[in-house]
Amino acid sequence: MTASTKYALVTGASSGIGRHMALELAARGYGIVAVSNQGKQLDDLRTEIAKTYRADVRTLDIDLSGSKAAEEVFDFCRQDNLQVEVLVNNAGMMIYGEVVERETAEISAILNLHMHTPVLLSRLFGRLMHENQKGYILNVSSISAVNFTSKILGKYLVRS
Repeated sequence: MTASTKYALVTGASSGIGRHMALELAARGYGIVAVSNQGKQLDDLRTEIAKTYRADVRTLDIDLSGSKAAEEVFDFCRQDNLQVEVLVNNAGMMIYGEVVERETAEISAILNLHMHTPVLLSRLFGRLMHENQKGYILNVSSISAVNFTSKILGKYLVRS
């Protein structure tokens, strides 16, 4: 790909909605930056996209629940001078059971993955999109976010 290739960065690209978003964006002519903590699935996605769409695919195997994850993803793109025009914040995880039975570290990881990292990615890449006067950010969520919150509110808050 040339230096002028526009890229779409998709978190959670190894499976589900993220994988399908990456495939659709590749079909629309974007180079893909596929981000996930599932290395094997990222490799499979890279092979499929490169074969089917002949698009450039960069993969980053990273745990997005880390406190510095957004900066690491941003630095990865900047090192290779990748012009990210589309950001899809899609990575997520689901826990089952009652929130009060979860360890603080697990809850912190979920909050980082679902809130902290997407906001920082949006800020970092959004600033460049603003400077370039072009770009798109899609924040994907699921009913599990509502379910997680409703378990806290519905069961543990006293209603008057």
